[in-house]
Amino acid sequence: VDLDEEVLYRKQCLLQISSLYVSKVKELCLVGIGGIGKTTIAKATLNDVKHMYDASCFVECDESGSNCYKTSCSILEQLKVEAKPKHLKEA
Repeated sequence: VDLDEEVLYRKQCLLQISSLYVSKVKELCLVGIGGIGKTTIAKATLNDVKHMYDASCFVECDESGSNCYKTSCSILEQLKVEAKPKHLKEA
């Protein structure tokens, strides 16, 4: 893959994801095989939109996702959010 094409593709992804936040999306989950740039895109997106929110965080989970639920609940608790997710898909 040409490096210029890769940069253009990632910029397009960032624009598409950033446009979701304008429509008040509160959370976003990026899924895919390792090494395709999910973490890079997620961190760049967060930096672009975090000024729109009172609080923001970035949670990086391992492949099993075993700690994601617990971590998400802990973050919500610290933010004083009363409604807790019942399972990881809601977190």
